[in-house]
Amino acid sequence: MNINDLVYNEYVQGSDRTVFLEKVIDVSRKLGINPNWLMAIMWHESARSFSATIPNPDGCIGLIQFCGENINTFAYGERRYNRVAQLDGVYEYFKYWKSIYPNALDSFSNMYMITFLPAFLPQMNGASDDTLIEVLPKYPNWLLIKHNSGFDYNKDGKLTVGDWKNYLKAKFDPRVFEDEKKNLLRCYP
Repeated sequence: MNINDLVYNEYVQGSDRTVFLEKVIDVSRKLGINPNWLMAIMWHESARSFSATIPNPDGCIGLIQFCGENINTFAYGERRYNRVAQLDGVYEYFKYWKSIYPNALDSFSNMYMITFLPAFLPQMNGASDDTLIEVLPKYPNWLLIKHNSGFDYNKDGKLTVGDWKNYLKAKFDPRVFEDEKKNLLRCYP
């Protein structure tokens, strides 16, 4: 895949643009995913900036909004300030979760769930669309809605697996949802 074929590549600015986008493709190849998935997650989580330093109101930072102890584990040293270096931490983060849940990177919705609420991933696989997204007692559904009201796609006051999938489909470029098995050969000549 050419770097100019990546979704949201036009948002990547700066002298390290080419190196960054080439590394996105390399990291995606190592993870066995469509690079558009990684681009879409970083585009959204970094507020469309692809910045390694951008914070959110909860104190999370960077390309995929590392939070809490994950900052020190995956976004330490130069990785905290340099987006090309931080991609190593992004790779290690997703590789870690894939080692725990082998199907963690089988779909864009699974991969994004690892970014948003990794503890829910085991419940998401095979769940019906009306399954509530929550991990009790720490993350009850009402609290997730309070901090992420946009995910409640049908605005019924509950965050379900169906809401999650519909939100993602409405939010992101359709190329993000192309079938991975068909795309991998095209992505990686």
